[in-house]
Amino acid sequence: MVLSIHQKYIEAGAKAIKTNTFAVNRVSLEADDTKVEQVIQAACSLAQKAVGQREIFIFANIGPIPQIGQEDIQKQYEKIVDIFLTLGITNFLFET
Repeated sequence: MVLSIHQKYIEAGAKAIKTNTFAVNRVSLEADDTKVEQVIQAACSLAQKAVGQREIFIFANIGPIPQIGQEDIQKQYEKIVDIFLTLGITNFLFET
């Protein structure tokens, strides 16, 4: 379904799409870092598949992490960003 949505945006003329990762963090998913990484990898794979060889930007979509302590939140954001960078995603959309 997500792949189809990405493709429809591209077919409609979008020059950028965002990953379906708004709430992908340990707190929201109630998961560990490994699961967070797996979900981000899957989301990036779908976006990259939809884009193919076309010159369309992919933005990492990162939403807020519920409050659990400021230092831990910063570390989580850093881990999330590092995962995206490792996957070749260099554009970021931080949403609130």
